[in-house]
Amino acid sequence: MHHASTVVEPMISVQNVKALVERLREKDLPLGKLLAAADIRPNRLENVNDQLPLRNYVRLLELAAEQAQDPLIGLSLSLASGPEALGAVGFLFLSSETLGQAIGNLCRYVSAVQDATDNQIEHDGELAAITYQIRDDSIAPRRQDAEFSLGIITKMIRAYAGGRCQPVEVHLEHGPAVDRRRYESLFGCPIYFRQTRNAVIIKAADLNLRSIALSDALAEILEAQLRERIASRSGLQSFGDRVTEALTPTSIQQKVNVCSLAKEMRISQSTLYRRLNSEQKSFQRLLDRRREALAKRLLSGSRMSIAEVASALGYAENASFTRAFRRWTSVSPRQYRESSRPLL
Repeated sequence: MHHASTVVEPMISVQNVKALVERLREKDLPLGKLLAAADIRPNRLENVNDQLPLRNYVRLLELAAEQAQDPLIGLSLSLASGPEALGAVGFLFLSSETLGQAIGNLCRYVSAVQDATDNQIEHDGELAAITYQIRDDSIAPRRQDAEFSLGIITKMIRAYAGGRCQPVEVHLEHGPAVDRRRYESLFGCPIYFRQTRNAVIIKAADLNLRSIALSDALAEILEAQLRERIASRSGLQSFGDRVTEALTPTSIQQKVNVCSLAKEMRISQSTLYRRLNSEQKSFQRLLDRRREALAKRLLSGSRMSIAEVASALGYAENASFTRAFRRWTSVSPRQYRESSRPLL
């Protein structure tokens, strides 16, 4: 196979798209018009085992918000959804033994239903953050998808724990579209905008809570099904795609290198080098591409200082970051920020 010239379009499970379409139908919106504008043919929704381009799904959500003149449609739809919105991943979440395992399963198996997506759990003392990020920066705008996804995470946590666990904070990478208090009344907690990533933050102690919902007897069956689905989808990925997938914002901040990445991917460093070379790719180029995309997003969409952005990208000094950014873009971080409007 020749991967070097192949660009794989990120996809999403039809089952997830269909669950959204059913919710939109209840809103009495002109579905035919919206689907056509998002380049989704209705007959493609008949086979729940099929896939559709992720960008079309994200576009559908944005178009629905415009049509309904409701900037909070993604969030309100998600909070009214059930586990079917995530397909098998949603039911596995509710069938997991503890909330920590449920969130771990969500992070582990999200790629079975949606490509080019980072879902992670990050521990910080007494708090735990469940993060969400679409890695493909060409998929934009994506405000509705981010809010829909954090809403789903919040709804799943509430369904799992039966009110015993509530978000402590919610972070969004974009700015507010309406009064902050409307977001806070829906999430039930303080919300912070223009952050480094989208995240739902809970008490770390709540990760030990047990489900009030489904039997964990389902978990083994669902996991086997999802592992099989990931295996079949990963055949479409180049090795470079897999490396890019492993270069998460958290690993970048922690100064990821070939040694740590190979360990994370459970392969030797020599295997990592060899497989990248076979696709005419290099670790440094892939890392630089991810750093550049993350830097641009933080500079244009957050209020972080240049020093904070440098630190988020794993640079100990501003000067090193500025030199690298100039190499990538031919302008300084400050010039880029001044020429970019903040995300609204």
